[in-house]
Amino acid sequence: MKSINRIIFVLSIALFSFNSFAQIPETLKNDLNNALDKMQVQIGSRSLSAAIQFKDGQVWSHAKGASSITIPVDENYLYLIGSVTKTITSATILQMADEGKLNLDDRIVKFLDPIQYIDTAITIRQMLRHESGIYDILESQELNNKMIQNQGTILYPKDIIPTYIKPAIFKAGAKWSYSNTNYFLLGMIIEKISGKSFYEEIRDRFYTPLALNSFAIPAFEQMNGDVAHAWLDITNDGKTDDAHFFYINYMALNSVAGAAGGYFANASDVSKWMRSYMRGDLLSKSMMDQAKQTVYASGMPAGGTYGLGLMKYKFQGIEAFGHGGDLVYSASSWYFPSLDISISVLNNDAKNNSWALGPVVSELLKVYRAWQLTDDKDIALDKDIIAYPNPFTNSISIEVPSSHNYDKIEYILSNNIGQKVASTYAIIGEQTMTLEDIKNLPQGFYTLSIIADNQLIARKKLIKS
Repeated sequence: MKSINRIIFVLSIALFSFNSFAQIPETLKNDLNNALDKMQVQIGSRSLSAAIQFKDGQVWSHAKGASSITIPVDENYLYLIGSVTKTITSATILQMADEGKLNLDDRIVKFLDPIQYIDTAITIRQMLRHESGIYDILESQELNNKMIQNQGTILYPKDIIPTYIKPAIFKAGAKWSYSNTNYFLLGMIIEKISGKSFYEEIRDRFYTPLALNSFAIPAFEQMNGDVAHAWLDITNDGKTDDAHFFYINYMALNSVAGAAGGYFANASDVSKWMRSYMRGDLLSKSMMDQAKQTVYASGMPAGGTYGLGLMKYKFQGIEAFGHGGDLVYSASSWYFPSLDISISVLNNDAKNNSWALGPVVSELLKVYRAWQLTDDKDIALDKDIIAYPNPFTNSISIEVPSSHNYDKIEYILSNNIGQKVASTYAIIGEQTMTLEDIKNLPQGFYTLSIIADNQLIARKKLIKS
């Protein structure tokens, strides 16, 4: 499996290089820039950095706001991505399963020595999905005191878990509860199987082949680039302060976060990662299908569910897979299968958590969809076919030139997430048809597909006013 993945990596890089000669349309770029600028002010963030990787491999990126009081950010700045790291750790575990090095239903005792309060019958799958019941040691005040008192000290899960673990909060498999300890243990399993540190294994598997050069855990690796300063209320006056020199040297926290949330990266690389992973480039189809089998997750907004190290959620009714992350910084990164794009938003202001970034993701998605549905280059395969009025209100008339001789023509109207909302057939020889009973459709963008003799001959972008 690993050799197959290496081939996929090379092909992905080659395709990206080929597509890099294309240009993102200026209208789209400007609209996305303006949307991010607006949202940075709207949510009151010190700075936002965002990126979209499109289906042709092109990446739009933009940043707005400040790193320090005097220094603005740009799209190359690094932000802590927090628990978006979990998608990377889970991908490593799942790829090892594809290679036969482990089974998702293996009990953890197969790889790790017994630890007090951790049931040896817990499986890897249960930890990936947060169904283990294992206590989250980041909730321990004693551990937090230890980290504050030893800020510059590197701490390792194998040492701190036995010291700060508490009894399970439920029997494994009984329910769902988010626990970073699951991913500390998964990092230890990666190290046990590979014989390397988890971050070396991840770099060898993903970052180097995919040229994701901005990813790094500063407790263990050199970072490549400027870091957007963390803004945190360290004076307890209700206002965020530039806490960079405190936070960037907080090696105890960064090393503890490790495989659960320790990586920094820029927005472009995060979006490239999320699209490569969530579209299925790195795993077998059966393994990816298992990863996307989700369960109710009480910690997510309504409708959100959790799989094997990934979240499933809908933005504007469009299904997405990804993850959020919070550790002073916040991050929100998502892949939209129906569009084959990924959107990532990073923030350096502690007053905004990852779910506060959801509206930013949604706004960027809205701008992209609006552009996609009105872009002239995709309007029609056969320019002689006319659909009017546009915008429409109660009905749409379609005219096919009499020179076009088709036995059967079907007209299908779809909404902006691809759902069919109306359709009709033309009678043989009839050149003009009307789509009716559409006055109750909501305002927005629609696509009219015209299929003649089982072949798509035109696609029209329309607006309901």
